[in-house]
Amino acid sequence: MPGVLRVEWSGASRSYPSKSKIEEDHDRYLRIVLQRLREEKLYAKFSNSKFWLDSVEFLGYMASKEGILVDLAKIETVGGWTRRTSVIEIQSFLGLEGYYRRFVQSFSTIVSPLTRLTRQSVSFQWSDEC
Repeated sequence: MPGVLRVEWSGASRSYPSKSKIEEDHDRYLRIVLQRLREEKLYAKFSNSKFWLDSVEFLGYMASKEGILVDLAKIETVGGWTRRTSVIEIQSFLGLEGYYRRFVQSFSTIVSPLTRLTRQSVSFQWSDEC
């Protein structure tokens, strides 16, 4: 997960790579950031900090060196839901699932039976296609 950690205090700012390819470099950059915090009299609470993780949960996604992935725990939770029984429930479900549409190839084709149920001109009738 290459990127840049931006450190700004008192009008001074510096950029440091947030993840280096070599572990020693990462350790060195971490020490630089922690030293900069100390210089500005800002202290990290290490009991709330985690270092050297392979992946992290961020905004409902899993971020790792492979890229941005869907949090599988959320997928499993949705898979256990019961059948939706009203248009409002279908709309709510589609809104939640739409959040992950970028990870599902042909998403609109897959959810089209559910989308059809939300139209006013269609009577709500659940089928195996849904």
